[in-house]
Order: sequence, then C-alpha cells, then structure tokens
Amino acid sequence: MALAVILASASTAAKGDGASDRFDADAVAKALEDPGSHQPAALPPAALGILRQKIAACWMPPPGKGVSGFAVSFELTPDGELASKPFVDEKIGTTKEQHLLEASGVRAILRCAPYKELVGAAPYETWKFVTINFTR
Repeated sequence: MALAVILASASTAAKGDGASDRFDADAVAKALEDPGSHQPAALPPAALGILRQKIAACWMPPPGKGVSGFAVSFELTPDGELASKPFVDEKIGTTKEQHLLEASGVRAILRCAPYKELVGAAPYETWKFVTINFTR
C-alpha cells in the first residue's frame, strides 16, 4: 500500500467568484498537468509526513489482488476540518472490487478527520486543497 499526496494552492483550485470559493477539480487537474502554469505553495516535508502517515493508518482496503491506483480529493478548513466531502477523481474501473477499493479511500479520509495536526505545521494555503493518490 502506498499513498502520495498532491497539494494545490488555493489560487489554482478555487474559483473566486465573490459569492463563494468552491473546489474546482478541473483547475486542480489542469494545474497538475501543466506544472509550469502555477506556483503552488509547498507543504513542508514534516507536515507532508504527518498527513501521509495519518491517512495510511486509517486506510483499510478490501482484500484483493493486483495493483490499483486512484485519487481522492478534499478541501480542508483553516482549523483542519473537512470543508467538502472527499470524492474519487480518478476512478480505476467499474467492477465491484474497484468500487470497494475507491470507497475505502474515501472512508480513510473521513475516518481520519479532522487534520488538526496541520494547523501551525504549515501555512493554510499549502494544505487547503488536497489530493491523495492511493496505490495498492
């Protein structure tokens, strides 16, 4: 099992329309495809390790064979609470086993919340929007 954390800066992952700042998965995907198009704030290695270890400890993938990867994204509030429901943004397939695996990643994010360890460990802009890549 492996986890990779992708962080997007608030300026690239939210649409600031004045009425609300909503998570924009397309903006995150575009930023990740073209790394030169933005300068995301970097999460310090210690804070990255905290996030990775915490979620890995909460992840209980269903039994199964093979290596499968998928990504779960979510937004956090300044106090480390979930601001949005985690969602799978890179589905790995349509079989029941694949859906169960993806659901296990979403449950891990929910189970581990809140992420108060990040408060004070790094500036909020560095961990406001998070994408976790799960690999089994």
